[in-house]
Amino acid sequence: MKEWTPAEIQEYKQREAEHGRNFREDGPDWYDAKHGVRSYLQLVTVRAHLRLQRHHILLDVGSGLGRTALAFAPHVKKVIAADISPHKIRLLKNTIERLSIANIEPVVVDASETGRFENAVDRACSVEVLQHIPSHELRQNALSNIRAALRDGGRAVVVVYRWNPQRWPDKEGEHEDGRYRYAFDPQELDAMLRNAGFSQVRVTGCNNFPPGVTRRYPQLTRRVAIADQWFSRTPISQKTGEFLLGVGIR
Repeated sequence: MKEWTPAEIQEYKQREAEHGRNFREDGPDWYDAKHGVRSYLQLVTVRAHLRLQRHHILLDVGSGLGRTALAFAPHVKKVIAADISPHKIRLLKNTIERLSIANIEPVVVDASETGRFENAVDRACSVEVLQHIPSHELRQNALSNIRAALRDGGRAVVVVYRWNPQRWPDKEGEHEDGRYRYAFDPQELDAMLRNAGFSQVRVTGCNNFPPGVTRRYPQLTRRVAIADQWFSRTPISQKTGEFLLGVGIR
């Protein structure tokens, strides 16, 4: 595991804050265009594990352009969309204004630093975010801050890369665009959630079915989504999911 110096961490955080400066005014559509139905299947499963209700306040950690916030806003009272990049938050503000969405509050927040929210929300999620935070300590801080933001009995769901040696020989590295990435194993994510103070921790997998199935047979998308929700509750999904899905209760 790479040992990060304080200077390297600050440099990387600055790059993350600048990430999105050149994005177009197209909201999260670029992600769906790149990943297709995979994004839809992932969010359907995350929503099922969050058990959202209309009176809930949801914290979306690492919201980016609002892929998760926009999908979940119709199902809750309010979404706090937090991201380290002011450029992405600006684009998200433009999107919710254009769509006349009143229950999303975009804010610029570094998830790995001192928590801005305490006992403020009923649900929290972080979808494909922890995997881009440099250093184990900062990833652990982010999970602790997520727990601190929850009210007693609140539920959090996090989704991260699952380490699959067939896909990545190394657990950590860089994407083609230079962005840091880290892949987790189930035991590691379980331990981190428990160290953050979560109880009733469960780690399984999501996106358990090859994307080629729905690309070839798009009429099966809804059935595949239902199947993935069910499969994501089984221990074997730790080995079959493209991502790990961790659930914890405050």
